[in-house]
Amino acid sequence: MDRSKFAVGTAAMLTALLLAAASGTPSASAGETMTITGTRDKAHGYNQQTFGIAMGGKAPKGLYPGVVREMKLTLRNPYDFALSVKSLEGKVVSTSKRKCKPTASNLVAGDYSGKLPLVVPPRGKVDAKTIPLFMPPNASAACQGAVFTIELTGTATKARR
Repeated sequence: MDRSKFAVGTAAMLTALLLAAASGTPSASAGETMTITGTRDKAHGYNQQTFGIAMGGKAPKGLYPGVVREMKLTLRNPYDFALSVKSLEGKVVSTSKRKCKPTASNLVAGDYSGKLPLVVPPRGKVDAKTIPLFMPPNASAACQGAVFTIELTGTATKARR
């Protein structure tokens, strides 16, 4: 398989959503758990309210069968209080080629490599660590030149002062 024809255009859900319990608002009490999800449009949940937080990943270069590359993450907090991110993970959810399935036999998104919790300051941004992406040696030839979409998810609470 031609190494140069693999791409990961990690449309890493540049706009992720933060879900909080219905009682939670941007002025929620410290310690209230929120879920960060990497959906593109709206998040829907039973008794949940949607809050936005920007979360992005930079696509790694040189991904081909048998190698691991790191996807660098950036988190932006639009609120006037700090967030304490407790978990982050990535999942391969789709590809740009119909015959290249988003399965572990073609691409695996590993566990977040950085230290948690990670505090994102009020109205600030944090260049976080990475999520490793591994393309198995036997990845399908149908994935040559494919763009993989990585969904980023996690949990966060309002940071204690």
